[in-house]
Amino acid sequence: MWLYKSSWAFGVRYEHVNVRGDSLDDYFESMSNSLDPTRDRRRRLSPMVLWILSHFTRVRLQYNYDHA
Repeated sequence: MWLYKSSWAFGVRYEHVNVRGDSLDDYFESMSNSLDPTRDRRRRLSPMVLWILSHFTRVRLQYNYDHA
C-alpha cells in the first residue's frame, strides 16, 4: 500500500493459483480436475483506493477481478 499526502492510500493485490492433483467430492472420493469446475488456474487482481478523513473515518473503494 502506498500513502500519498497522508490522506490517500493506494494498493494493488495480485494472486495466481495453479492447482495440481485431484480434488475430493462430497463423499471424499477422488475426482479429477476436469470434473471439478472450482479447481482450475485462477488469476485475481484487486486495486484499492483509500481516503482517510480522520483518525476514525475512512472511505475505501476496491474492485476485485477474478479470471478462472
